[in-house]
Amino acid sequence: MENQSDSSVTKKSWVTYDGYPEDLEGPPEITQNLIRLISSSENTNTDLAFQMLKGLKHPVIKQIPADAPVEKKRVWLKLVYDQLTGHPSKSWYNVDLSRLQLTYLPPSIGNLLSTASGSIYLDLSHNLLEDLPFEFLFYNDKEAFNQLYSISLAHNRLKKFPVVLQEQVNLEKLDLSSNKLSVLPDQLKGLKKVRWLSLNFNQLTELPYTIKDIWFLRNLAVKNNLLQFLPESIGNLDSLVELDASNNRIKVLPESLGKLRFLQKINLYINQIEYWPTDLSALVQLQEIKLSFNRIRKLHLKDLPMLQRILLVSNRLEVLEIEPDSMSQLEKIHLHTNQLKSLPASIGALKKLKELRVYNNQLESIPESIGNLERLKYLSLNKNRLTTLPDTIQNLKRLKQLDLQDNLFSEQEINRIKKLLPHTLIHFSNNKRSKKAKGQKAI
Repeated sequence: MENQSDSSVTKKSWVTYDGYPEDLEGPPEITQNLIRLISSSENTNTDLAFQMLKGLKHPVIKQIPADAPVEKKRVWLKLVYDQLTGHPSKSWYNVDLSRLQLTYLPPSIGNLLSTASGSIYLDLSHNLLEDLPFEFLFYNDKEAFNQLYSISLAHNRLKKFPVVLQEQVNLEKLDLSSNKLSVLPDQLKGLKKVRWLSLNFNQLTELPYTIKDIWFLRNLAVKNNLLQFLPESIGNLDSLVELDASNNRIKVLPESLGKLRFLQKINLYINQIEYWPTDLSALVQLQEIKLSFNRIRKLHLKDLPMLQRILLVSNRLEVLEIEPDSMSQLEKIHLHTNQLKSLPASIGALKKLKELRVYNNQLESIPESIGNLERLKYLSLNKNRLTTLPDTIQNLKRLKQLDLQDNLFSEQEINRIKKLLPHTLIHFSNNKRSKKAKGQKAI
């Protein structure tokens, strides 16, 4: 066999594996040619490869009907290929059955998967599946295999949650995105080891209370659904690191959100949220908040010692309050397209802030404390009502770009600002009080 020392088959192959090939069963001239044929992924080779199986002694071969359609033979050949190449007992299988236009899985596929001695990564995405047969889990018609570590059923036609997956006690990664799911089962205890769950792009109107039973869940993705709320029980997901519930219809956030002590990222873009909970003192690991395109009018930021980025664009924000002593790691703030008339003086205490975008608001002044932001590189204040900036801006030695377009600066004020920031690229165009518009295109 070519490249016997390689630890994986090329991307073109139907099945990849991790580990070094063991000795193959059967005459070398047959096994080598067979592996080349299967690896080529050419439909015209399928029947020939299938015939060559007759020359090998392999326990799986007997289970493959000779009169199976070519497309079904390809499914079996993928699995046989992995068996032929051999693997260490602790290796993992990457079984790629995606994009085959499969409408169903034969129950006997469990017999094939059960021969794997390592963890199975099964990709069934981009098919036409409407369900998984219960027999899918079983081999010899009675014993269930439990090597399934990851399964992708994304981009299929599932209308119901495949309950058979709850029998997979070692399943850690589950992708059900881009299906037609409208409801999840009430009982989810069978998924307690799942760490990564994607339900994006479905038709879910709610998450069940029992979502809390997925004890080890670290990443939960439910974007682009029809959710109107998140259950209070979500606060019991002690291991949750990342939550993406963007593009839903959520109006109110549960107070239990503040219990997620390991949460690092939360994305709530494009919802109908009006209020951000203030009691979040347990979120000591939170690094990123995405709240753009909601309806929030007031934001009080405190007790988020690891927060680095907050994106709150296109809301109805009128009041911003910051307690800087508990926000020492903040580097990026995006608040553009809101209704802010001022910025709090406490913003100057954010010593690590590098980027501040507050354009398209109603700002009439900037606090003098802005000059304390010694690490600030990008400042966008365009499309406001500013007529002047404080002298302290001359302290912004690292400022690379300053956008002051579409304000009310006079030509005299423009010249003063230029002298204060001689090494900064400043955009001044379309200032209504200046006699002559100068500057470059907006950043």
